[in-house]
Amino acid sequence: MRAEVATLELRGPRAALGRFALAEPDVRAAGRVGTVSAREAEGELRVEVLLTAFH
Repeated sequence: MRAEVATLELRGPRAALGRFALAEPDVRAAGRVGTVSAREAEGELRVEVLLTAFH
């Protein structure tokens, strides 16, 4: 069973976000992903995932 991702948020350097942008269609195709947001920030790439609750 695949968990549904409600929100996928990335924060990090522009170069890392650019690499993710190239892979984003594959990430979406591999699973059920809702909202994806990316913001430029200093430091290492950080990824936060919020899963949709299921019963």
